[in-house]
Amino acid sequence: MLLHGAKYPHCAVNGLFVQKKTKSKNNQNENGGSPAIQIVDCIPLFHINMTLLPMLELALHQIEAYCKEENLAICGYYHMHSNLRDEKPDAFIYKLMERLEENSDGKTLLFMVDNNKLGFEEEGPPPFTVYEFRDGKLVTCNSSMKVEESAVETAITAIEDKKHYQLVDFDNHLDNISLDWRNLSILS
Repeated sequence: MLLHGAKYPHCAVNGLFVQKKTKSKNNQNENGGSPAIQIVDCIPLFHINMTLLPMLELALHQIEAYCKEENLAICGYYHMHSNLRDEKPDAFIYKLMERLEENSDGKTLLFMVDNNKLGFEEEGPPPFTVYEFRDGKLVTCNSSMKVEESAVETAITAIEDKKHYQLVDFDNHLDNISLDWRNLSILS
């Protein structure tokens, strides 16, 4: 997510988070609450064609096939607006989240990045607000959010090494299908 924003700081960007597939939509943790979501990968979607439905449908179809093959499930969506003052979900985001939630094996979370706070500090909360569907509405999550320190360090190092310029999102992939949207080589 941070690499995508770093590559296109002048654009709105979005993408998906995936986790290892869980057994059922209604499974619970040992305390009877919602199961923990452990994000294992991030798939950048767009920086230009955010709301073009044919492009989005194509991307979702490819990602869903990839997830099925790799025993993964979509568990979240991130969005960074291009306007620094925008930090709330809009109608497009609501509709997309509605679709993701309907087709998901579990809870699908929305991560709305606050561009004014972009960049992780050693102390303090991450630069995003997490939303979930509750009673047909997107509401902020009260759940605890832990970002692994090693993930932050890896992202910062990748940006310092200018690897974010190698990142391929679906806009890039649709321009040149030889570019791999899975970005397997970026952090290797």
